Amino acid sequence: MPLEVQVAYTWFESGGTTLNGGKRSVKKGTLSKALCAVALVSLLLVGCSGNSGNESGEKAADGKVTINYWGSMTPEFTDYLVKKVEETYPDINLKISAIPGVTGGGDPFINAAAAGTLPDLFNSNPTGGSTYSDMGITNPLSTFSDFKEAVANVDPNLIETGRMGDGEVHNLITYGATPVMVYYNTKLWQEAGLTKADIPTTWTKFVEVAKKLTKSTAGGKTDQYGLELITDGRGGGFNFQLGYALYWSITGNPNAGFLSKDGKQVILDKQAYAKTIGLVSDLILKEKTSPPERTQDIFPTGTIGMALNGPGFATVLEDPDKSKVVGQWDLFPLPTLGLGKGTSNALPVGGRTIMMSRNTKHPEEAWKVIKILMSDEVQMQVYKDLGEFPVSKTVQADPEFASDKVVSAFLNQDNTQVNGRDPFYYSLISDNLSPAYNEVLAGKAKPEQAVDAAVTKLQQLIDEDQKSREVLLNNK
Repeated sequence: MPLEVQVAYTWFESGGTTLNGGKRSVKKGTLSKALCAVALVSLLLVGCSGNSGNESGEKAADGKVTINYWGSMTPEFTDYLVKKVEETYPDINLKISAIPGVTGGGDPFINAAAAGTLPDLFNSNPTGGSTYSDMGITNPLSTFSDFKEAVANVDPNLIETGRMGDGEVHNLITYGATPVMVYYNTKLWQEAGLTKADIPTTWTKFVEVAKKLTKSTAGGKTDQYGLELITDGRGGGFNFQLGYALYWSITGNPNAGFLSKDGKQVILDKQAYAKTIGLVSDLILKEKTSPPERTQDIFPTGTIGMALNGPGFATVLEDPDKSKVVGQWDLFPLPTLGLGKGTSNALPVGGRTIMMSRNTKHPEEAWKVIKILMSDEVQMQVYKDLGEFPVSKTVQADPEFASDKVVSAFLNQDNTQVNGRDPFYYSLISDNLSPAYNEVLAGKAKPEQAVDAAVTKLQQLIDEDQKSREVLLNNK
């Protein structure tokens, strides 16, 4: 195996986040090679002929161009999209394949880029997509002449999640871009003497409701907790669930991430992030409204009052094989936090993004496929076949879509805007900054001390990566 491919393997074997946000820990001694993969892939692409070893960009005898697309879709939606593309553009043959696994671990996109076999189009998530774009393996989309027309019905904040350091949008969220909401057990809610009028509208009232839903015995043992929270800062879940929302509320600046726009400096407001960790950890350590340990979703067991999750959680709750709260739950938006300078909520979103390979031989045809994905007709089919939220505002307003209880709740969040997460070094943030929360929960440090140490460590790792890139570029 070539060295560059081995290093690409090392990067995702030793760190980073999986496509669904899962955690992989960084092993000691492998970080330098792991971080070098970014620069190595960028250098390799300069000499790649592009898409060798696959059918992408090749014209058949009938003059059709094959566009290869790696994505996670149902068979029904795959068939639908292939037919739709061929009906609209008879000169394009769309070939959709599942994202391949890699024997022994690793990342399929990085390895394919290093080998020159990256497909014309591929799916990831917003933070993963930004990582690939930072490596230089994606083609900018906003340079196409009709880009603005193609995304006219999309929330501008969602578009901005894919804008990179070169000022261009490299990846687009095609569906599934929703923040978390609060699910509550209607049976436990009623038993606690709560009504619809008690749905909290502020953070203070939210904590008060969590207390009312918590039940303890005379001996002090908690029989029922009021709110389920993530108890491990690693993997990005803490920031996605409450970290970013609380931090943005305190600072009043939802457009600022934890890192500078070029990804080289930690610009985190340490005092604000320490307060964020303190607010969440207090619910576990001080208020005792949340369980101190959590290894899986508790809410479906019917033993906890509230939980924060996305729209897909509703499917789990209505499955009698997975849930004891079928028909006994409802949901409401995260209350307006109002904890500092922010007067409205800013919530991070996930979703599924699409990217174009930098080395595709037929970018115009690949762009046509993306435009079809962003069209209102296909966006509605995304909801029907995949059960995912479309990003088209026209489809979101369609009565067929908006009449669903869960959909309606997610769409009608007053005083709320959606934002992307930090595009650079997301895995390093998840594995080295967010775990300051763990230190506080374990009683090893106060929030201020834990955050200060975490910021120092994160900056050291980023500096190490930047130096590695410079060495590789100078030795090219």
